[in-house]
Amino acid sequence: MGVDGLKLDPTSPSDAAALVALRRAVVREGMWFTVEPDELREDTAQRAEMIRQLRRSGNSVSFVARVGSETVGVVYVEGGPLRRIRHVGRLEILVAGAWRGRGVGDALVSAALRQAALTPALEKVELAVYAHNARAIALYARHGFVEEGRRMGQQNLPDGSYADEVWMARWLRGGPRS
Repeated sequence: MGVDGLKLDPTSPSDAAALVALRRAVVREGMWFTVEPDELREDTAQRAEMIRQLRRSGNSVSFVARVGSETVGVVYVEGGPLRRIRHVGRLEILVAGAWRGRGVGDALVSAALRQAALTPALEKVELAVYAHNARAIALYARHGFVEEGRRMGQQNLPDGSYADEVWMARWLRGGPRS
């Protein structure tokens, strides 16, 4: 299932304003991220600097998804900043609500993993996801991610309930069992 007109490009500092707006929209939904809307303090200049740092790092990749002029998603694989974890990239993905379930997330994860596999410093990609986010877990599993652990009751949700956090990872090459 592809999205007509979907275009993926490496992120650029010029994408910062659209990406901040996308993050704010997704966070306002209150379902997928630890940060709550009133805690989100990032501005365009900070996001642009983060993108510049990712591009310089040598162990990170990121792509923005657009349909026409609309920014519909983004994926980041941010490599570890310290020598002992430099080989591990942490995946974060955001897809605009109206574009979920239409192949945008699949295209973003595919592109990020392809580029990460071409990045010599990256050997493993990991992520954390709410245990109740079955759709996202299924997406990651289709791309070869496996559960490595679970943090019980890690998130205290606005309704007072607790959500487990599932840690998943995919080795691109190498690893302790290769």
